[in-house]
This record gives sequence, C-alpha cells and structure tokens, in this order.
Amino acid sequence: AFPGYIDVLQSGKQVYAPSRLLSSLIQATPAWTPSNGKLTITDHLGKQTGFTLAAKTAKIVDGESYLELHEFQKKFPKLTWSYKQGLLNLSIN
Repeated sequence: AFPGYIDVLQSGKQVYAPSRLLSSLIQATPAWTPSNGKLTITDHLGKQTGFTLAAKTAKIVDGESYLELHEFQKKFPKLTWSYKQGLLNLSIN
C-alpha cells in the first residue's frame, strides 16, 4: 500500500493516472514522442503498447503524462483499479 497523494484526472467517465506510476507497476518503461502525441510503454520483454492524445488514451498536463485507466487495463489486464470518492486503488494480480 502507498498511502501518499497521487494526481488523478477525471473527465466524465475517463480516469487518468500518471504514466510513470502505471509503467512502474507493470515493470515497464514509458517514452513520449511529441511529434505524434504518442506515449509508448515497453515492457520487460520488449513488447510495445501505445497511447495517444488523439484517441484520448493519454493526456499531458504541466509536462506530466497521464494514461486513461480503462484503456490501460484493456492492454494490461493484470492491473486492477477503482476510483471512488477521490481515492484511487491500484493493484497487480
């Protein structure tokens, strides 16, 4: 458990968490490509998965990248999460 504060963004039903946090949970490396607005996550096996501003699966706020949790979970189903009353719970199964 991490009892600290984590920036979470909510836009309607979409919930975004910091990409660095999500990447570290799955032991992967994030890389941002500004020219095409894409964040690529590379896992420990070298598999790459992308999230884009255009698809609203990624956001940039104050220089920090965020990934939409529903979409992240589709691509990395070992992650489970809930967001209720401003409290984000993340776990890896």
